[in-house]
Amino acid sequence: MASSKAIFVFPAAAGHVNPSLPLARGLVARGWNVDYLATAAFRDAVEDTGASFFDRDEVFRERGIEDVTGTVTATRSEYGDPPPRWWLNFGSISTAALLPAYTDWLRSRDAQLVVYCPVLCQAALFAALRLGVPAVSLLTAGGPGYFDAAIASTAGAEAVRGVAAGLVEAVEDVGPNAAAIESIRSQLAMPGLTLNTAEPLCRDYYAGANLVSTTEQSLRR
Repeated sequence: MASSKAIFVFPAAAGHVNPSLPLARGLVARGWNVDYLATAAFRDAVEDTGASFFDRDEVFRERGIEDVTGTVTATRSEYGDPPPRWWLNFGSISTAALLPAYTDWLRSRDAQLVVYCPVLCQAALFAALRLGVPAVSLLTAGGPGYFDAAIASTAGAEAVRGVAAGLVEAVEDVGPNAAAIESIRSQLAMPGLTLNTAEPLCRDYYAGANLVSTTEQSLRR
């Protein structure tokens, strides 16, 4: 009987990759085949789990995107001059650009499960949705409420609601971003996706099953 296949997709950031490694190791120990898409810096750490490493930059280069990071940062100017501070985390232009390549690669790997970072790799979820593959998000930030806590720590608790509402209005007002949102909705045949044009923010980035990483210190609070 063929082993189950899981695909892991995480960004070029140790704080997001490291919490996923025990999960990959655990699936391998249970007989799963795990393909892990990441940047070259994480090859040794990924292979130490027993997973098969796939170089993100090589995978995307084979699909016509020569520089993933460059593609993402190049969209910054499409949000305005100067671009708003929210462009990377709440905009959809780079997600729309990368989605076809993610979809093609996941299809080529015959994935049965996608595990991904919802903070920076939401395109992996959208590719899974397009292919009808179950997905699990692994939140590697500070857990539920981390966004509100981040705002409150700098601007006060009373600012949280106002900041979220202001972001929704700003996201809707950028023409190229609105076009990217419509592109994603069309590719997935999911017209109900809000993609930060309504609260709660980032709700479309999470799978129905979401895991949260934590620390011993957090557990004691």
